[in-house]
Amino acid sequence: MRFFRKVNFGVILLLVVVIATFAYIICKTSEHSKLDKKAEDFIISFFEADKEWRTIPMEYRDDSSGYVSSIEKDVKAFFCEDGAYEYYIKYAILSQYEDNVFIEENEYVYMDSEILKSIYDGKNYEIEIYVDCGFLVGDFKMSLQESVDGMKISFLNYPFALNGGMGNGSGIEAW
Repeated sequence: MRFFRKVNFGVILLLVVVIATFAYIICKTSEHSKLDKKAEDFIISFFEADKEWRTIPMEYRDDSSGYVSSIEKDVKAFFCEDGAYEYYIKYAILSQYEDNVFIEENEYVYMDSEILKSIYDGKNYEIEIYVDCGFLVGDFKMSLQESVDGMKISFLNYPFALNGGMGNGSGIEAW
């Protein structure tokens, strides 16, 4: 009993706060690492599907609206925001029709992707990512959100202008 009388309760409280803070940081770091892994898997599946959509078959090369309609359901499955979906369609599909330059299947080879930076605010998981798909190489930003169906893209910003040249790739919203 004498020991407890001599113990300064401020020190005990400080110790509890330090331990709780340390445990909180460890939990958040673990959660962020899990999100990084989940996002990495999602990104790989997105770019594998992107190859199928972006390499427009010969029978659709004169019919942009028909092609967009044919892939709409599959593409929208990766997006939770219509603005991000529309940006993707405009950049990845319609720009090929506008320039009359189509990506051939042998030009699109997914080689690598790497998350360079990530921020999680409790709802949005924002990442800066490096991607190498043969014809498309560079860093861009993507924002993901958890949904009932898994991760979905809420924001996408490619590093290239629509005409294929370098540009600021302004996406749907500023980051």
